[in-house]
Amino acid sequence: MRMPRLVSKKLQASDARHFVGDTMFDRCARATCAAGVNMPKKELLENWTLASMIHDRYWARAAAAARRRGRRAAPAPPTSAAPPARVVDVASGHGLLGWFLLALCAASRRPNVFAVDRRMPDSAAALRDSFGEAFPALPARHRYVVADAADVDARGGDTLVLALHACGGLSDLVIDAAVGGGASLCLVPCCHSLKTAKMAPERLAAARRAVDGGAGLDEALDGQRVAYLEERGMVVDATKLPEDITPKNTVLFAAPGVAAPRSRTTAVPIFGAAPRALPRPPSAWRSLT
Repeated sequence: MRMPRLVSKKLQASDARHFVGDTMFDRCARATCAAGVNMPKKELLENWTLASMIHDRYWARAAAAARRRGRRAAPAPPTSAAPPARVVDVASGHGLLGWFLLALCAASRRPNVFAVDRRMPDSAAALRDSFGEAFPALPARHRYVVADAADVDARGGDTLVLALHACGGLSDLVIDAAVGGGASLCLVPCCHSLKTAKMAPERLAAARRAVDGGAGLDEALDGQRVAYLEERGMVVDATKLPEDITPKNTVLFAAPGVAAPRSRTTAVPIFGAAPRALPRPPSAWRSLT
C-alpha cells in the first residue's frame, strides 16, 4: 500500500483517479476522496494502517481459528476470543477509522462502530454519504455520537475502545474508559506532556524520574500507562506503526486478563447481523447522528 506521488498534500475529490485498483484500500481511498473533505493525505494512511492492524489482530485471527476448528470438526474452546461486537472510536474526528474497519470486516462479523467526539465536523457527514454510496451495507453499523471522552461507557465484555493520536491526557481518559468497562483497548498516544497527563501523582512522579534519568518523554509516560494497565489486570501488547507513516507510532493493545475485574452491570445490548438500528447510547451521550 503506497500513496501515489501525484496526490496533493490534501485529498481532493479529483484524487480518486489515482486509486484505480480493485483492492479494498483503493476502494476505500476512492470513497474518502469522493467525500471532498480536503483531508491531509497522511490521515488516509494512518487510519488505514491502524484499521488493518486492528482487523488482523481481532477479525482475521478469529476467522483463521474458525477455519482450523472446522478442519478438525471440533467445537471452539471456551477461552477462544471472539472479535468485538462493538467498537468505540474516541476523539474520532472525521470518523474515518471506523469506516475503514467496517470495510475490512466480513459481513457476518462486522461490529457496531460508535465514533465519539465533542463535535461532529461536516466532514463526518460527507464521509458517511460517500461510504454509504460505495458500501451500502456499512451505514447501518456506523453511528456518530457527540459526547466527551469522559462520558464513554464501555461496559460489556465484547467492546473495543480505540483512539488514534489521543493527545495528552486524552490517552489516559481512553485507558480509564476501557479499564472501567472491562473492555479491550487499542491506543495510539500523542502529544506527550507531564502537564496534561491525567495519571495518579505517583505515576507522574515516576515518569518524571525516568525523564530525569535520560528516558524519552514518550517512553516514560507510555511506560507508566502500560504499568497501570497491567496493574489493573490487563494483558498488554505494545507495537508500532511504520515510522514513515507517523512519528507518533506507538500502539498499545490491551485486553482483560483472567484476573481483570469484570463489570457487574448489564451489558449494552448488541444487535445481531444486519441490524435496522444501533443500540441506544448511554444517557450521558448528548446526541447522535
